Amino acid sequence: QAEIDRFAEDDLAPLVSGPVTIKTTDPKASGADKTISFELTAEQLAAVVSIKDSQGKLSATVDEDKIQQTAVAAGKASGRFRPAQDATVQRNGRSFSVTPSSSGLELKAEGLGADIAAAMKKSGSERTVTARAQEAKPEFTTAEAKRTLPKEQISTFTTYLPDNPVRTNNIKIAARQLDGAYVAPGETFSLNGLLGPRTAAKGYQKAGVINAGRLTEDYGGGISQLSTTLFNAVFFSGAKIEEFHPHSFYISRYPEGREATISWPDVDNRFTNDTGAGILINAAVNGDEVTVSFDGRKAYDKVEASKSARRNISQPKKITDDSKDCVPQSPAPGFTVDITRTFVKDGRTVKT
Repeated sequence: QAEIDRFAEDDLAPLVSGPVTIKTTDPKASGADKTISFELTAEQLAAVVSIKDSQGKLSATVDEDKIQQTAVAAGKASGRFRPAQDATVQRNGRSFSVTPSSSGLELKAEGLGADIAAAMKKSGSERTVTARAQEAKPEFTTAEAKRTLPKEQISTFTTYLPDNPVRTNNIKIAARQLDGAYVAPGETFSLNGLLGPRTAAKGYQKAGVINAGRLTEDYGGGISQLSTTLFNAVFFSGAKIEEFHPHSFYISRYPEGREATISWPDVDNRFTNDTGAGILINAAVNGDEVTVSFDGRKAYDKVEASKSARRNISQPKKITDDSKDCVPQSPAPGFTVDITRTFVKDGRTVKT
């Protein structure tokens, strides 16, 4: 108990005796706005302290990496730092325009954790760290956007909607969000990352989804059709496919082997734009059609798809379920097919 009392008073109490103040300056500001100051609370400091017992002797260690991360996050939350803005690309009729990128201001993290750990051992006004701020640079600059502007349509794909107004509503909401998305050269696009959770607050309604091979209902049901349409636009653009998942049973409105279900948060549809130019995604619902088109620059003269015959045929069985939430569904055989993507340039196949 004597060691605990000594440790609490001499070692631990000073570390969490009060906040630590982080101060820096904004080189582009003037007057009172030039100084940036924010605090790390005693609770935030305590969260990075670990205690070790070595043969009855207690000691405290500050996790410098963790407090550095905490400080950077607190700086962003203070509202005094400016995130960099990437350039954006918009379609204007038949041409494209660029909204310029802009630099921001961020806390320089290097060495900050050690400085905060040292300040935690002090008291009063000495619990202040003078940090450095630095320019935050955009990842996608105006120059890069202009250099890689789309020039033409490089792929398009259409699927057809069944007569289901609730399902169509969900697809329209997701398509509006997808429309106009820009994928810079080298960037990886995630459909889940763009859409986020499908909720009633976003206007989504409950419609049919597949769960463990059976039909049920959930918010956003139906947007796998948009995902499948997007997947085929990716397929024929020649861009690199990173992740896709076929439905657990075949749905005849989709091309065999070229369909991509989606579910928040783990079942995603992702591709990397390795075409050498930006890709502007166009998505729309018109009547009973869902169309996704890519504007960019063709890396290949054409991209072709071929399909093997079905194999590994598995016959369906009958399941009887008298529960309230059972949704009847017709049986269909299972099967495997191989899809080949062929890339053609200058009249020859360059890869498959």
